[in-house]
Amino acid sequence: MNSETRNCQNCKQDFVIEPDDFGFYEKIGVPAPKLCPLCRRMRRLSWRNDYNLYPRECDLCKKKFISIYSPSHKIKIRAYCPKCFWGDNWDPYECGAEYDPSRSFIDQFISLFQTTPALGIVNDNDIGSVNCLYTQDVAFSKNCAMTFVAWRLENVFCSSYLAAGKYLCDCLGVHSECEYIYDGLMIEQDSRCKSVYWVSSCVDCNFCYDCRGCSDCFMCAGLRNKRFYFKNQQLTQEEFKKTLDSYNLRARSGYSRAKEEFKMFLRDIPRKYAELRNCSNCSGTDMIRSKNTHSANFASLSEDSKYVHNGITFKQSYDCAGAGETELAYESITPDQSYLSMATVYSWKNNNASYCSDCHSCSNVLGCVGLKKGEYSILNKKYPKGEYFNLREKIIADMKRRGEWGEFFPISSSPFGFNETRAFDQWPIGREDALSRGYNWLDNIQQTRGKQTLSQEKVPDSIDDVPDTFINEILACLSCGRNYNVLPGELALYKQLHVPIPDRCFFCRQSEREEMRGGFDFMHRRCDCAKSGHNHDKRCPNEFETFFTEKERRPIYCESCYNSEIV
Repeated sequence: MNSETRNCQNCKQDFVIEPDDFGFYEKIGVPAPKLCPLCRRMRRLSWRNDYNLYPRECDLCKKKFISIYSPSHKIKIRAYCPKCFWGDNWDPYECGAEYDPSRSFIDQFISLFQTTPALGIVNDNDIGSVNCLYTQDVAFSKNCAMTFVAWRLENVFCSSYLAAGKYLCDCLGVHSECEYIYDGLMIEQDSRCKSVYWVSSCVDCNFCYDCRGCSDCFMCAGLRNKRFYFKNQQLTQEEFKKTLDSYNLRARSGYSRAKEEFKMFLRDIPRKYAELRNCSNCSGTDMIRSKNTHSANFASLSEDSKYVHNGITFKQSYDCAGAGETELAYESITPDQSYLSMATVYSWKNNNASYCSDCHSCSNVLGCVGLKKGEYSILNKKYPKGEYFNLREKIIADMKRRGEWGEFFPISSSPFGFNETRAFDQWPIGREDALSRGYNWLDNIQQTRGKQTLSQEKVPDSIDDVPDTFINEILACLSCGRNYNVLPGELALYKQLHVPIPDRCFFCRQSEREEMRGGFDFMHRRCDCAKSGHNHDKRCPNEFETFFTEKERRPIYCESCYNSEIV
């Protein structure tokens, strides 16, 4: 089978479908997509609200809880708190409906979705997790808060996209077990580190970029198996300790000084075009120990997959956003520990589930919402096994005739305003533009301001002087003015790690880390290296696909030139 160039039905740009892509679509029984990879990702991420949380009333027990579904949204979602959703005091089958062959199946699913109670904030608190109520898309964890899209954690705060770890704060992208980290970005197997980015197997390192196997390094980049280094220069143990102590990282003033100085230090340090560690036949970035995985971002331990992002252990999966231990998934959001998932949203531990939301531990379900341990069900109506498969085949035939089968849910049917979603983070269009396209928009996203009880000037400079009662104070972010506070576990971790109270809210700190990751779309670039001795006389002729746009001020090198710079 040959490659084919097709025209996206949304953006009208051409895109290529490779022979391996056709093989995957044939294997899972869907036609080739109508939209290009970027438009498919926008559509998928428009159904994903990771960070915007709202106080609302549980529609079953009537108690207040924090939810991803705004009570003021024009699409009224019946949201249950985790305790009620996972409990036995309601039956999602009572919302079931007969299939109507005269109507679009996706439209029928949307009707069911809007009338069936949803898990108001997606976590398994009191089921697989303990004390993790204020987390979104989190499982198998303990004592976590303000943590998003993660699992197998303990005592983690203000972090997102984590595969495993404990005692972490302000981390984005943890590939494998880390502990006692503050401000980490794309890290693995690190311990007792602060402000470290793309580091692995490091201990007691501060303000380091792409260091591996290092310990007691400060303000360094591109080091391998080094100890007692400052700004990439070897020091004695005594000299190193004296230098580190002189910055007083326990204090806001000292930490801020080190951060600005580190930015200046990195200004002329090249970046590698992509981070692909121990990978075979892969393209994308921020991947570790993967093979045959392409156009991917933060998709470690994956194989034979494509267009997968912010997850781990994908196997033979395409077009997924956030997942773990997933096989044969397509066009899905967080199909964790599932086999053969298509067009599913926040649905875990399933076998052969299609067009479902909030379904867990189910087998052979189609167009269902809120089922737990359900089987042979369509639109929340259970059927005998033989009847289920017969009706399923009829529905698939009807969907193929309408051009629906294999397509994800439309953006216009998302339960979120476009500006609440991860799609908006990557494609920040304005309100009128969004509405003209038929997207939803939320005008009153929850952002509290003007409630601060303590000015930033009165926050103790050193963490040593911060009292335990500080958790009762409300601060105002120096960047956006948004109010925030410090959680009890978060404060305890700051004291353990000897880092000062942050002067900006979680959202601004998170945005800064997201910016460091680069863009979200591939672009074609040529290596910036013009140094002699790197196997080229003038500028390096190597070209590559990278997520780093021209906005990245640091030079971008190919792998060969970058490796020549490693110390």
